[in-house]
Amino acid sequence: MKRRNGFTLIELLIVVSIIGVVASIAIPNLLSASQKSRQKATMADMKTIGTAVESYMIDNYRAPADLTFGSESLRDFYIKKSPATDSWGNPWEYQSDKEIYYLGSSARDGIFLGFDQEGSYRVNTEEDLNKDIIFSNGSFTYAPGVTGIGTTSEEDDSEAEEDDPADDDKEDDSKKDKKPKKPKKPKKKGKSGKG
Repeated sequence: MKRRNGFTLIELLIVVSIIGVVASIAIPNLLSASQKSRQKATMADMKTIGTAVESYMIDNYRAPADLTFGSESLRDFYIKKSPATDSWGNPWEYQSDKEIYYLGSSARDGIFLGFDQEGSYRVNTEEDLNKDIIFSNGSFTYAPGVTGIGTTSEEDDSEAEEDDPADDDKEDDSKKDKKPKKPKKPKKKGKSGKG
């Protein structure tokens, strides 16, 4: 019998189907990671712009009327390179009065719902990437995971109810009842003939 070099049709179909399964798992995760990185970059830009606005407020006793800080030369003084848009390419939303400023991003969908949004949200689905991000007076007032590490405000409220200060007093009392342990003395090594 003559031996052939190469792969059979079944072997090729198995390899192609495995590649298809891996691609169907990896590509959506890659796209989601790309959107989450844009969200994080937008939040970092907002912190940078917020720092510049706060520096302006310290020097001028009021928030700037817009993000140009009055003139180009002033903008160069407070922030070297100010991004004109968020990471999705949407223009910044900005509002200020004398003492308070609000900086907003309309996120992936480009629709800004206003500065009255507060709290935090988790990013579990693609729709969560459409939620706005708001930064005001040095902190995020509406953004993913504002109140805790990846938690929502409802979860933080339930955790606060579980942490009863009276429980801490009981733990302290139980520690007082226990006698402190005496430190152990180091064991003396016997003298050996080796020197």
